[in-house]
Amino acid sequence: MGFRAYKYRIYPTTQQLELIDKTIGSSRFVYNMLLSDCKKQYEETGHSVVKSPAYLKTEYEWLKEVDSLALCNAQMNLKTAYNKFFKKETNFPVFHSKKNSRQSYTTNNVNNSIRIENGKLKLPKLGLVKTVFHRYCYGKIKSATISKTKSGKYYVSILTEQSRPKIIESEMTGKTLGVDMSFHGDFAVYSDGKITNFPNYYLKAQRELARLNRKFARTKPDSKNHYKLKLRIARYYEKLSNQLKDWHEKESLRIAKEFDVITFEDINLKIMAQMGHGKKVFNNGFGRFRGLVERKSNEHLREFIKANKWFPSSQICNVCGFRNPITKNLQVLNYDCPKCGTRHNRDINASKNLRLYGEIVSVTEVLTPKKSACGWDCKTCKKEFCSLIQAGSCETSKIVTSNNLVIQVTSPCLQVEGS
Repeated sequence: MGFRAYKYRIYPTTQQLELIDKTIGSSRFVYNMLLSDCKKQYEETGHSVVKSPAYLKTEYEWLKEVDSLALCNAQMNLKTAYNKFFKKETNFPVFHSKKNSRQSYTTNNVNNSIRIENGKLKLPKLGLVKTVFHRYCYGKIKSATISKTKSGKYYVSILTEQSRPKIIESEMTGKTLGVDMSFHGDFAVYSDGKITNFPNYYLKAQRELARLNRKFARTKPDSKNHYKLKLRIARYYEKLSNQLKDWHEKESLRIAKEFDVITFEDINLKIMAQMGHGKKVFNNGFGRFRGLVERKSNEHLREFIKANKWFPSSQICNVCGFRNPITKNLQVLNYDCPKCGTRHNRDINASKNLRLYGEIVSVTEVLTPKKSACGWDCKTCKKEFCSLIQAGSCETSKIVTSNNLVIQVTSPCLQVEGS
């Protein structure tokens, strides 16, 4: 069994809009009040407990007008925030603001309170809401999240529980793919030589965005023109975001259908952004694209592999296996291999090495590294394909990859013999 969410556009009536906005504000209010109480408890007693939002209804009776499960989910969100903080996954919880770009609340399905009825969506307290079901909603409904965007549009995300789809024998393609992120004019480089033809929506919209922002800066604050332009800019940004999401969805689905083994580099995008590639990283959404490919690969029962972030994909020659340290300089785009003389482009070479990495991992069933970054006692990562072989398989064997490169598998390392 697995979970999947379906997002639809909704068109509430005037009364429903008022109740949705009130529920969003009430959920935010409950979250902030509970967080404030936790801080006071900790200052007075040295420990704190997230209380139930029921006690707030006696003092603030207007909380009874909204969905009680939405308030309970606000409490659960605060508990989750505290748990992630104690696990050192995120920072300390902060107060929510009504000026945030995302305004939403979540309600649960209890006694079939959330259901599709007569082509509309039945929601607690709201009743039947006009919804555009552009695709079928499979599975058992567990919860629904109603959200409002900056452009004034409303959406519902329905979380369902469903069984995993069965894979058909004819769906297997036998092809592998390595994907390397590119900072030199393209979105990514594929090992099969296919060009992504990334549209680069944000770069093309720079001039129009600059014009709208200059016009917005000249308006008088709190005037009608001020709010009109603010809404127009929000809608423009939303359009760019939707265009990018649409491209990500279609391209990730194509990859998941065409390839059995897909390998991405486990690159730290936050650090790459701090190294002068911030606009390239965040505007292209490579992290979201990688997550979509992983999710769709799991849905189609493909093998998705994240190469170790210490794996030197750009330094190794995909023809002879020689490791060239000159490529540590990110300014070096093209170079000749000192051993075999092959002319390489760093991104294409890296994508082919990632494909080779995925083939080795999928064949040898490499375990998760436990000791050093490469998974062995050497404490370094100077081996070309250093990895931990399945326990007990210490006998030497050979693997012939898709580019006819013979890999000698030993324990603990994989060493390239040659083609």
